[in-house]
Amino acid sequence: AVEKIGPPQAFIPIIKDGAAASAALQKGDINWQQEVTSDALAALQADPNLQIAEYADFGYYFIAFNLREGKIFNDLNLRKAFSMCIDHEATVAAATDGRGQPVQANTPPASWAYNPNVPKYTLDVDGAKALVESSGWTLGGDGIYAKDGVRLSTDLYVRAGRAQRVSFAQLAKDQLAKCGI
Repeated sequence: AVEKIGPPQAFIPIIKDGAAASAALQKGDINWQQEVTSDALAALQADPNLQIAEYADFGYYFIAFNLREGKIFNDLNLRKAFSMCIDHEATVAAATDGRGQPVQANTPPASWAYNPNVPKYTLDVDGAKALVESSGWTLGGDGIYAKDGVRLSTDLYVRAGRAQRVSFAQLAKDQLAKCGI
């Protein structure tokens, strides 16, 4: 005879909003939540009826550039300058409430393949401006570089509902402005 082990049934609701999932967890409507956004974490940690487990994530977030001919970030100097204008350590810490860490490559720190010796991004506003200027851009009166009538600006699209991504993008925007981007 084969004995069945486990619950007689499982109900798996689809809750698309992180805040709604956290509220359902606190109410007892669900038994676990896989990912908790930083906005809800403090309230969940303070709830004596819940147990929180934290572990390193095997994922990472990144900014991708459009490298097609005729696009501004086709220029390697501008991509390097963009990276040099952001204080990665401080910005990631602020955006993740101190729970994230910056990565310098496409391998997350929790992976066996992670190389901690990859050079870290370094905040260097003057060096970034020198790179931008070496590519023929001129700082305008509004503090933004321009070249051939084109301002050194871009749109950064961030998925809604991801508070950490939105926070990072807002912090990065302010830092990039100091570099004339």
